[in-house]
Amino acid sequence: MARFIHARSRRAAGALHAVNCGALSESLLESELFGHKKGAFTGATGDKSGAFEAARAGSLFLDEIGETSPAAQVKLLRALQERTIRLLGAALDIEWTLRVVAATNRDLPAIAPGLSPHDGERDWRCSSIPNGASGRAWR
Repeated sequence: MARFIHARSRRAAGALHAVNCGALSESLLESELFGHKKGAFTGATGDKSGAFEAARAGSLFLDEIGETSPAAQVKLLRALQERTIRLLGAALDIEWTLRVVAATNRDLPAIAPGLSPHDGERDWRCSSIPNGASGRAWR
């Protein structure tokens, strides 16, 4: 579905970069999404661009987003709201412009019980496409 959305968008000329969020630890996910500067942590021997930079002007597909920790979700939400990222170990924010597509097999109302399916605060951030198998969508 992410490829379909990307290919038919005005961002089709840009890259489609995918990240399997469920397969990465919290710290590795942060580095994979936002990138890091040399020396930001043990083993960071050079600067590394993250997925937001790799997908610049294109689309970023975040697979299994429901498997991320609450702390990682907060960092991702900040990036989405502010439209900026900060590489680990960097002092300055970087503005980004791209489409973010996310997918999960989790029941979103069950993992976010405080949110109404029609919460106006959340609606500008997320649009849902029903799962063909279940026919359910959250929104």
